[in-house]
Amino acid sequence: MGLSSDGRNGPKTNRNSKQSRGAKKSSRGGKRVPSGLPVRRAAVDVLFRIFRHGEPLDRALEDVLSQDAVASMEHRDRALVRLLVTTALRRRGQIDDVLKNFLAKPLPKRSGAVGEILLIAITQICF
Repeated sequence: MGLSSDGRNGPKTNRNSKQSRGAKKSSRGGKRVPSGLPVRRAAVDVLFRIFRHGEPLDRALEDVLSQDAVASMEHRDRALVRLLVTTALRRRGQIDDVLKNFLAKPLPKRSGAVGEILLIAITQICF
């Protein structure tokens, strides 16, 4: 391992390269997608299927993990989807208590996937 471009030990990177900042080019109009976002989107999709459509965990995970965009992820990314979802479900009571401290009133029923997004975000921050 050599010196990085800033003189510290670590992998050499091009400081001016946008790719070195962890963003990948998206198929949607060339916009950059932050690394890790597809994993979190997949986890939110699994929770949405469970909470809004009543799908069992195994079926929701299987359906989402078999989608082309998710199936092409590295094994460790698919494992992170599974970990985020199972931890969010296991710790849901604790997460709901955390949310109650920050929300003046419950989320409206027509809030889309905001509840699932918050659940995944708090899961990753706290657990």
